[in-house]
Amino acid sequence: MDMASRPFFRSRFPARGRPRRAQTGRTPEPLRSSWLDSRGLQSDGETMSKLPLLLPLVFLTACNSLSVHTDYDPQVDFSALEEWAWIKPVKTVLPDENAETQLASQRIKSAVEAELASKGFVQVQDEAQADFLVAAHAAVTRKYDSAYVNDNFGYGGYGGYDWNYGYGYGFGIGAPTVYEYEQGTLGIDILTQASRKVMWNGTAKDVFHRKNSVEKREKVVRDTVAKLLSKFPPE
Repeated sequence: MDMASRPFFRSRFPARGRPRRAQTGRTPEPLRSSWLDSRGLQSDGETMSKLPLLLPLVFLTACNSLSVHTDYDPQVDFSALEEWAWIKPVKTVLPDENAETQLASQRIKSAVEAELASKGFVQVQDEAQADFLVAAHAAVTRKYDSAYVNDNFGYGGYGGYDWNYGYGYGFGIGAPTVYEYEQGTLGIDILTQASRKVMWNGTAKDVFHRKNSVEKREKVVRDTVAKLLSKFPPE
């Protein structure tokens, strides 16, 4: 008897000699390996509605570290400096002017005074008595950036628990999504008393979070001023 005609072999192998795929009674669901799906976002209108909220959290993490730059005149003897005074009030500029600008200026003023006092410098009210003068200014500007978000990557369904199995995958590049954020810049200038020439300058930039609590805002200002003035006087 031909072996292919035996009932045992007919039950195990199909007529063409290929193993049959197991019948599970349902269509296997694809196994998604999508970055968006892993965060509960679907590839439909819901995704697009959540992207404006999601992008600042994801992509601004790469640029929300504080950036500090300082410069100074090497001809100045900074060791001789003891007393200082404000040369002008602290100025803060926001995209939409309101009472928040005055509060921000007060926080910067207090932070600068406290930091210089911790370094042993004495504040005086009369500019003529000061060894150096200080000016501080801050501004918040709107910035735009773009990022690619791809939701077209995923694995195909598994073939079943039998001899025949397989899977597939694919990916595609999505269109750039433009998002808006605000960048805060704080500058501190230290000038000579006689000629009013800048002998030291420091600038700090970071992402500005308007929804921060009052406590968080004060801490951000203190930390930023402390990091800036940590390089004054220059070594």
